[in-house]
Amino acid sequence: MSPHILVANKNFPEIALNLLRRKAHVTVVPFLDHEEGILNEIKNNIRECDALIWNTEHRLTGEILDLAGPQLKVISKPGTLIGNVDVDAVKKRGILLSHARYTLDDAVPDLTVGLMIAAGRRFKQSIKQLESGEWKFGKQFTPCQEIAGSVVGIVGLGGIGQEIVRRLKGFNVAKFLYCGPRDKPEANVLGVQRVSLEQLLTESDYVILACAFIEETKHLINSHTLSFMKPTAVLVNISRGGVVDQDALYEALKENRIFAAGLDVVTPEPIPRDHKLLTLPNCFLNRKHILEKRKELQEQLKVEREKGNTAILKYDKLIVLKHQSKRKFPSSPDTITPTKPDKHIQASKKNKTQQSSKTVTRSNSISEGVIKPSMLNYLVNNNVKPNQNNNNKESKSENM
Repeated sequence: MSPHILVANKNFPEIALNLLRRKAHVTVVPFLDHEEGILNEIKNNIRECDALIWNTEHRLTGEILDLAGPQLKVISKPGTLIGNVDVDAVKKRGILLSHARYTLDDAVPDLTVGLMIAAGRRFKQSIKQLESGEWKFGKQFTPCQEIAGSVVGIVGLGGIGQEIVRRLKGFNVAKFLYCGPRDKPEANVLGVQRVSLEQLLTESDYVILACAFIEETKHLINSHTLSFMKPTAVLVNISRGGVVDQDALYEALKENRIFAAGLDVVTPEPIPRDHKLLTLPNCFLNRKHILEKRKELQEQLKVEREKGNTAILKYDKLIVLKHQSKRKFPSSPDTITPTKPDKHIQASKKNKTQQSSKTVTRSNSISEGVIKPSMLNYLVNNNVKPNQNNNNKESKSENM
């Protein structure tokens, strides 16, 4: 009997569905996120599913997992983040969880540089002048903030943060700073200095928010932290809207206490057309992750997930997701690294070689329920079944 997969939103490319249908029976919820009735339809169809593709912005709760029943073995979360998944509830039930965490590691940094330029050069103000006929004969100077010679501070030097630094190396940035809960070994190679959040905000000409959205980072940028920033500073948010107190940001921009902001994410999404942030000439807003809306990239992301990152394999009535990313993960699930290999980071490559030579053991990382990409590969290659009796203490994941 073929395994049963539920796709939680009809916004899913047909090419990816065809790949899934080769190995399984697939049910697609016939709703989009904004349409009424989507959650009820999910709840009605999730019963007796073996696998779930949670391609929706709605929250996956313990209540929904209970409706699925004990036969639900694996959940695939499209995209890079799992903030709308109750991870504790997933772990408690011994369900495997996968997400395509590296898929946008090139696209998001490109977009970030674009937001820096658009906000720092006041594109919105210039476009408005052009469209309204205010562009007159003769030179009209618009103040701007250049990237060359600037200090760039990144809040959260994860994989995307590191790629941003690499992109900006060609812009003659004077200094890179970062803040986070722990030292990053890649920072030394990239030439990024770790400082406190206060020092980063005080010294940076560009502040880039690339951290995870968790309880500790909610409204990390608020009236107090904004007061540390230079009046010539530009704030760029590619994290989540909740990292910024938007009322405080509005006041700071309106009163020119900071120079400009470039926002890829806001709260709520979509933002109302009469939102006060949209009235500001120094606030450049981008439709959320416009890079993901391009048809070619959207299909690339889905196909990679289905063909490589989550290729469906039938394994003793258990659907296992096999990771075949371009990144070279070590063979043991305990030695996963958060960033992709870089030919310029010799020390990191040497460390990875040492890690991959270690004896592979069937560790408790598998029984924790939440499974990382290298663990998926480990499961397939070593015929390891997940432990449904998960009594291990939850380990803290790296958020920045």
